[in-house]
Formats: sequence, C-alpha cells, structure tokens
Amino acid sequence: MQNNFFKNKNNERTTESNSTVNSYINVRDQGLSKYYSLVYLIMFSGVAMTTIISWLLAYPLKNVFLNFIMSSGSFGILVTTFAPLILVFVMGHNANKDAPAKNNLILFLIISACYGVTTSLTLLASSTINVVNALGVTSLIFLLMSILGRNTKNDLQRGRRTAMMLLLGVILISVINIFTKAATLQWILNYAILGIFTWMIASDQQNIKTAYYQMEDMGATSTTMANYATYSALGLYLDILNIFMVLIDIFGGSNNRN
Repeated sequence: MQNNFFKNKNNERTTESNSTVNSYINVRDQGLSKYYSLVYLIMFSGVAMTTIISWLLAYPLKNVFLNFIMSSGSFGILVTTFAPLILVFVMGHNANKDAPAKNNLILFLIISACYGVTTSLTLLASSTINVVNALGVTSLIFLLMSILGRNTKNDLQRGRRTAMMLLLGVILISVINIFTKAATLQWILNYAILGIFTWMIASDQQNIKTAYYQMEDMGATSTTMANYATYSALGLYLDILNIFMVLIDIFGGSNNRN
C-alpha cells in the first residue's frame, strides 16, 4: 500500500507538471497568434495605402498625374523611388529599440504611399486582366508560403543569406540589362526574382515566430515588440509588392509574345 501511495503521489506531480507545461505553451501560442495578427494588420494597412494611391493615380486622377509627371520631369518619380530606401534603413535601425512605435508606423505608411506612386506607373502600362491575374497569383503565393513558413520544422533561415546574395546578383544584372535590353535575360531575371521573394515570404514568416520567442524570453518591452512587428510587416509587404510587380511583367511579356 505504501508503494501505491508514493506511485499515486508521483503520478499527481507528473500530471501537475504536464498541466503547467501545457498551460505555458498555450499562453505562448496565444501570444504568438496575437503578434502575428498585429504584423498582418500593419502589413495590410500598407498594402491598402499602396492600393488606394496607385488606383487613384492610375484611374480617377490619371490626367492630373500624367500632367504632373510631364511638368516635373523625372524629379518627382526619383523622389518617390529612392526616398523609401532611406526610410527602410531608418526603420531597420529602430526595429529593436524603444523608440515610439508610432514613429515606425508613420514611416511605414509613408513608404507604402511612395510605392503607391511608383506602382501606379506600372498600372498605367498594364492591362486590367494582367493586374487581376497578378493580384490573384500573389495572394495565392502569400497564403501558401505563409502556411509553410509558420508550420515547417526546417530552418529556413539557412537559405536566407543565399537568397540575399542571389537578389544582389539579380539587381546588378538587371542594371546591366537596362542597357543591353536582352529579352531572354529579362525573362530569366523575372523568374529569379519571383523565386527569391516567394522563398522570402516563408523565411520572413518563420523569422517572425523566432523573433517573438526570443523577445519574450529576453523580456522585451511592448514598445520594442511593436517596433519589430512594424519592421516585420515591412518585410512581408516588400515581398508581396515585388512578387506582384514581377508577375505583371511576366504576364505582360507572355501576352506580347503571344
């Protein structure tokens, strides 16, 4: 009987221990889900900003926009093209700091607005069917790669450095191809960009989870976590934007060949 008594006590302790661990895991999972929701909310706010501005400039305000481009020359387009690059650097510098979270959010929305201007130029040169197809395929890619990134047990970060090196090479070759205008090379570059940013979606999704757990273990402040959420949203936003833009080019090129 004495042995049974100690066995029962041990079983009770084991059950309590398992219950405590499960409760801790559930709390962390709930916190992660809320964090993902915050990242997605910020990301979609940027997508909405870009969509609204690009649609307004490409359709209702088309004549006003074209007149502005004609009168200002390339200055306005250069500003909206290169200003986001500087702002992205600033956001990255503030990602893990306790700077006011609203500052990074404002920067993100300004970046999204600038890309709305440059995206409108692509919409002006594209057919509606190509835009719709690109939007649909982009949404599907984002959904599938997000599921992969959030659920895979494989470490996707190992291939991140390779992807960034490939992207740098693609950018350099793209600059060269501006002068050579090789159609076949541009076709290869488009699919390379598509593959890189498709991979980056899954990698960024996994990185959000890893970063959240690390910040939670380190006792990061809510401000720091909010800033990193905005920076993570920026990464996903840029993945989506680049995939959308390259798909429009791919679909447009296919139509031209046909």
